[in-house]
Amino acid sequence: MAHSVHRLLLPLEFPEGISPGEGKQGNLMILARDGQERPVLRGTALAGALRHAWARSRDRRLDDPDVKMWFGMALEGEAGGTPSPLRVSDCVIETGKISGEDPVLRTHNAIDRHTGAALNAGLFTLQSLPPGSHTNACLWLHYDGEPGTAKAFLSDLVGIIRSGLTLGGHAARGIGRAQLAEQKAQYRAFDCSNLEEHAAMLDENSAWRNGHALTGGAPLEPSSEVDGQTLRIDLALAISPGEDMLVGDGQGLDYEVEPQRVKCADGHERWRLPGSALRGVFRAWITRLAARAGQPVADSLERRKTNGKAPSGAELAWGFDDAETRERKQDALADNPKCLSENVTCQVMRLFGSSYAKSRIHISDAFASVQKAQEQVRAHVAVDRITGGANEGFFFKNAVLTTGAQFQVRIDIREPGKEEALWLAGTLRALHLGILRVGSSKAGGRLHIIEKPRASGPCADIFNNLDMSEV
Repeated sequence: MAHSVHRLLLPLEFPEGISPGEGKQGNLMILARDGQERPVLRGTALAGALRHAWARSRDRRLDDPDVKMWFGMALEGEAGGTPSPLRVSDCVIETGKISGEDPVLRTHNAIDRHTGAALNAGLFTLQSLPPGSHTNACLWLHYDGEPGTAKAFLSDLVGIIRSGLTLGGHAARGIGRAQLAEQKAQYRAFDCSNLEEHAAMLDENSAWRNGHALTGGAPLEPSSEVDGQTLRIDLALAISPGEDMLVGDGQGLDYEVEPQRVKCADGHERWRLPGSALRGVFRAWITRLAARAGQPVADSLERRKTNGKAPSGAELAWGFDDAETRERKQDALADNPKCLSENVTCQVMRLFGSSYAKSRIHISDAFASVQKAQEQVRAHVAVDRITGGANEGFFFKNAVLTTGAQFQVRIDIREPGKEEALWLAGTLRALHLGILRVGSSKAGGRLHIIEKPRASGPCADIFNNLDMSEV
């Protein structure tokens, strides 16, 4: 056993909820659970996310000696294999006043950006935990080197959490963002060459494994070097005067389609504007701006005209590469992850993610307090274009949200380029001016930005000085 053990307690919250998945049943993505049917975030999932994020922040490959020193290396055949000094246990996720046995269901659909129609085989449902869910993650680092080096490494991990790390699956849907709770990360070091400290370490380890809270230690500040690589933008969106909006999820009880609502961990019900609804609109518009700027675009209008049919999900994920090209590019990226721009020339894919690399932009779900006065009913009927009469059986009603509902939106972009930031700023202006609409065609979908965005990190001045009246 190492003579020094460093313990880091991370009180994590998930403001938009989280979906730590573990396979699927048919078209339903299910949650990971322990033997008592409690939802859990696997320790391997947290350790893997931290490993990738730390290596990326230090510009290291996953097989770099610095990465292997902290996270170990898998055994390949009879060669290699390094045990990890960082040990992370499964984390039971608490759901507050909402039963963890009754997960939140979310239904999503992939949309063709050229036609606005749903893509074939693009509908799926996933289980997630309510907004405000939380957990305590405990990391044990067995390290014999300089104590200051171990503490600095753990400080890096705290900075990674602060930078907007997403955990679990389906982060592109707007969930999974982890943040530190009001109490700070707690750090404690044990010199196991001292019998009393060794016993204290074993006592803490036993208490943790038996579900008891750990209270000892000193606050550990996050590394500013890691946290400073993310552009963070906070927006306040509202439904424009005289307008309405509808983002449904197929779970309406009283009408054909109803605005999304969710019960949070605090027991309160809130309207939900899913991050995926904004993400799809933003990606389509940024793709347009990239094409106008002369950048290569994988899902281009020219390709669509040539193919004459809607693309499949696999084609979009791989940028329309064939099997041989995919394998060649994956091998190149495995040897040198920094050559992504050479192998994935579409900048939109590099920003929003692909099967080659994870997305660098995260648009979180946004919530507003439920006010019944903001919900109204609309009636619709399909009209025969020849006779002008109503088609039989095509009368239906749906509910919409009206003026008054306000949503706080959080956007994180890791290592943004200036051109990407300018494209996003142009997209926010288009949304504010009403060029872009959000949600179902059964409502206007007009949103506007209430006040100037608040931004921090790289390229923040572009958003802090954003003039919404510019065209």
